[in-house]
Amino acid sequence: MKKVLLSSFFISLLILLFIEYLLGFAPQSREEEIYSILVPDKKLLWRVRPQYNQVFFGAQTQTNAEGFRFPEAKKCSKESFKIAILGESPSFGWGVPDDKIYSSLLERSLLPKHLCVFNFSQIGFSSTQGKYLLQEILAKQKFDLVVLAYFVNDVDYIRFFYENNQSDQEVINTSRPAPSSQILLKSNLAKLARRLRANKLIISNEDQKTWPGNPRVTLEEYKKNYEEMIGRLKGLETKIILLKNHMAIPRFNLNCPLELNNSNLQEILQICPYHLEANLTQYLMNSLTLPRLQQSLSQRSLTISDSYFEILKKLSLTHRIPLINMSEDFSAHPKQYFNDYTKDGIHPNSQGHEQIAKRLSSVIHMEILK
Repeated sequence: MKKVLLSSFFISLLILLFIEYLLGFAPQSREEEIYSILVPDKKLLWRVRPQYNQVFFGAQTQTNAEGFRFPEAKKCSKESFKIAILGESPSFGWGVPDDKIYSSLLERSLLPKHLCVFNFSQIGFSSTQGKYLLQEILAKQKFDLVVLAYFVNDVDYIRFFYENNQSDQEVINTSRPAPSSQILLKSNLAKLARRLRANKLIISNEDQKTWPGNPRVTLEEYKKNYEEMIGRLKGLETKIILLKNHMAIPRFNLNCPLELNNSNLQEILQICPYHLEANLTQYLMNSLTLPRLQQSLSQRSLTISDSYFEILKKLSLTHRIPLINMSEDFSAHPKQYFNDYTKDGIHPNSQGHEQIAKRLSSVIHMEILK
């Protein structure tokens, strides 16, 4: 009996290994490309892979030994004005070459003082992760100016790394990545399972009960996170700029029916144009499953993001901190600043990064270095 069980085990293992090998030849999905650049982190949940040097979403992307997008032995002269940028994937430079991201462009800007810029931005980070990262960074070095750019992931409902309904703070308080998670992330079988799950071919009972759930960071937590970061920096007499990256998500129209089903989906999309920052209706109709469409049209609304932006505006006024709203620039000319605005209204292209660098350079010159 033991021999039969042992033989069955080894045969099953060989079959799984063979399937794992074959899946290695399958084309990489968008989600898998994101996973490929991330590694679990005990304190921050995840971070960008250290010593990464590959093409990421069409652009050569290189990180140092800590997973940050600046040279390993970066040094500043005594006369340099040291700047740290902490933000999410638009600030990291998703899909933009190393020398064309706004942190690199800002360093080359012609200002009275030479700028020495460190880009600590991380893909998928919220303000919750950002406040812990800031604490980690300030324990090692000080800066003249810190740019805080957390917004998009805070209001997001989709957790591309942790599939649960907890806020980021709750995940940090209760969970830590297991050592086996590295293997699971790289496994082709695990990738297939994640792809099926993303397409909603596999829906767990828990998904049905809680999905779409809550945003990654509540409004109260968002305010608290920013107040903590601002307080820490002001205590060090460090200048601060708040940067709000652009995002294009549907604005919910209360005059339209709430219930969606396969029979009335086309009708709803035709007679109820949800007010978008871009014309995303056709994209949503073609590429998202019905449950995700429900989420996009109702839950992930600009009404939520507007409330978070109000927090930034109040913090800017209360603490007299400059606030740059990139939606002012990008909404007017979306085709210029995004490669394909109908598919990605979050990550700007090289021209978009040029515009962010110009806005930052102007504020630094007029308000910070005055």
